[in-house]
Parts: sequence; structure tokens; C-alpha cells
Amino acid sequence: MHEVTVTMFAGIIEWCMINGYTEIVTVTDLRFERILARVGWALQRLGEPKKIGVTMAVAGILPAASDTFQRLRPRNYCSEFTSACKAA
Repeated sequence: MHEVTVTMFAGIIEWCMINGYTEIVTVTDLRFERILARVGWALQRLGEPKKIGVTMAVAGILPAASDTFQRLRPRNYCSEFTSACKAA
């Protein structure tokens, strides 16, 4: 997985934690659900996939927790929120 992708995911999770959110409710297409699963951020489905236009979409919940953040963030992740960097 590209480092930019996991950096973005880590930033989303970090922002949620800083702002007191523990979960993200989302609707996404099935291809993106596979990307999330590939990086270890599994979507807890809220129902069966539905066709929206030409896309098969699914609603679900993603955890926004410290363990997920620690697992997903790249080794050289630098936070814009806390001015902290994780040294390689």
C-alpha cells in the first residue's frame, strides 16, 4: 500500500481521537472497502452492499482508536495536530 494512503488514514484516525470520536460511519464503494481491509482497517458492515448509480456501495463503521492508529501509521509519520514525529 502506498505510504500516502496510510498516512492519510492515520491522519483521519488521529483527528478523530483528538476530537473525541471513537468511530467513523461511512458509505464507500466495495473497491475502497478492500483497500481498507488490505491495510488492516476493517469496515464493520451495517448491511448488504447496494447499487448507487454504477457503484456497489456499503455502509459501515471504522474504529478510530489508538491501536488502529499505531498499527496504520507509517514509521516516519509526523503529526500536524501534536507536532510530534515518529522517528524511523
